[in-house]
Amino acid sequence: MRARLRANQQRTGALTELIKRFSSATSIGVLVLMLMAGNGPAWAESVEALLGQCEMLEHNDPNAAIAVAERVLGDSTVTNPVSRARALNCKGHSLAVIGRLQDAIALMENQHRAEVLRVGDPGIRARLLIRGSGVFHRASDNTAAMAVVEEAMALAEREQLSELIPFILGSLAMYQADAGMHERALANHQRSIALPGADGDLRQMLPLHYNLGLTLRYQGQHQEALEVLQPLVSQLEAPGMEVRLASLLAVIGGLKHLVGEDDKALELFERSSALHQEFDNPAERAALLRDMARLQMARGSLDEALELAETALALAERSQAYLSVSASLKTMVDVLAAIGDLERALDLHQTLLARQTQNIREQQDQRLTELEAELGLQRQAVELEQLRREREVQAMTMDQQRLLQRLTTAALLVLALAALGIFLWQRANNRKLAMISRTDSLTGLPNRRYMTALLRFDNARPADRYSVLFLVDLDHFKRINDSFGHDVGDRALLAVSHFLAAFAKNHRGEVGRWGGEEFCLLLPRLNRSEVEQRADELIKGIAAVEIVDNRGASVPISASVGFAPLEKSQAHSGQEDWEPAFIVADQLLYKAKRQGRQRALGLWPDANQSSLDPNAMEQQLAKGDFKLVELNLGEPPH
Repeated sequence: MRARLRANQQRTGALTELIKRFSSATSIGVLVLMLMAGNGPAWAESVEALLGQCEMLEHNDPNAAIAVAERVLGDSTVTNPVSRARALNCKGHSLAVIGRLQDAIALMENQHRAEVLRVGDPGIRARLLIRGSGVFHRASDNTAAMAVVEEAMALAEREQLSELIPFILGSLAMYQADAGMHERALANHQRSIALPGADGDLRQMLPLHYNLGLTLRYQGQHQEALEVLQPLVSQLEAPGMEVRLASLLAVIGGLKHLVGEDDKALELFERSSALHQEFDNPAERAALLRDMARLQMARGSLDEALELAETALALAERSQAYLSVSASLKTMVDVLAAIGDLERALDLHQTLLARQTQNIREQQDQRLTELEAELGLQRQAVELEQLRREREVQAMTMDQQRLLQRLTTAALLVLALAALGIFLWQRANNRKLAMISRTDSLTGLPNRRYMTALLRFDNARPADRYSVLFLVDLDHFKRINDSFGHDVGDRALLAVSHFLAAFAKNHRGEVGRWGGEEFCLLLPRLNRSEVEQRADELIKGIAAVEIVDNRGASVPISASVGFAPLEKSQAHSGQEDWEPAFIVADQLLYKAKRQGRQRALGLWPDANQSSLDPNAMEQQLAKGDFKLVELNLGEPPH
């Protein structure tokens, strides 16, 4: 592996001139953007140039990067999902850098994911997923970061995008190393560098080697980590790379301390600290100060070590990054213990344990939600495959019918009578096949194909009434299957389906099984009070459905609901009219799940004429164009 590593490092020599030219062009572009930020004419730069500037600014001037991203997103002519996803990605990274972690995560889970799903090119979609995973990682959500990278890997393998696999493995390895999975991380790093695609793109080689060095450090292979990282310094000394150079110098300084070269470590720390003065990145600076504190503690300068550790903790708290705060608390505990202030050290250690316990619980809850969503997607894929097979059967049947008709025209009268009988039988059979193709085989409800046809709506309506799309998803359905068996799970689906069918009939609506444990309900001509009443009846009615297991014991059931009006939706290019309302209802359903389940969340328009845009939902709520409707029955029984 080392021989291949040295060969790759030699090839990166060409990066210096490339970085210099790119940095120079970016500086000029930023200057032009600043001059035009007032009341000047329309932008002279292309959207691509603005996105490049945003991505260069996100580390050393995140607030400026956010301003650039919002200008792109606020331009109504920018409808390309790739451009919008890149702008949202840049904004998410920048929000995470300045410590607005929850805002960054919400942006990526809702608006960014909606745009990525609109991208048709699988290679571009995979690249957007890889970069987007970095926002979750910077926001200390390693579980979500690894889930996004695994989604990108599945896409790359399915579409045979071999050139992307080295970089996907490198990202996955970095997140695994931060999560403490060092052996798996090192194995993935070695795979990423050994693959042919790893030496094809010079711009990607630096992060691959940098992350490998970090993983070797986590593994305790300090000298090997130095051999990987030290050659990268010269490649990062070009203008515009100060943020990454500062981080690299701090890491090498920490390694020098670990191998006993404290004077060299101090020199590198001071150089990194000087670079950090030029930009505001609290999490990165906190990491540097922690290493400096440990160095001073080893040298016996305990007062200076304490001052550095306290500053590091303050910066980490400002960044709100879980990993940074935890590492800074650990450093403070070690310094206080060395000084002899055991009471304060014990208090901070208990704080650290409490934070770690809370983080583990949150990750477990999040992973359970993700697993439930993954199961639903798998079931939808199976049902779509069944639909495709049914279409093939229908096509074959139609071919047979055309053949029979041609034979009938050339046959004698006697044969014509026989053919007529066959034709009548065939027509009855076709009707039966058509009915099967529109019906879910388990519940007898209309299936996704039939519901999709119904979602094309009529705009003739009273001013305060709308057709409303409800998405209903059973809570903890996987638990029912795992605890009571799939036969009880099927029984639960049938019981809920019967309730929903009666509910839709009573309110002149339509309901169908969308996939798995998810149902789609369409109710016509509702006003604000009626939609609240219907949502309340839904979640209470499902909770009252009686289901028993094979021993006669009662099985609790509940559901979460997301809803939105169809007629107030704003469709983007390539979307059908009903799709924006569906996306909003799906996002609100997911939000209801995260808030505790057994609740309904929906949007309702104000008196103005604004159209609902899934990509600007939070802004429209903030402006009062739409109101959030919430109904909560409390946590469902487990």
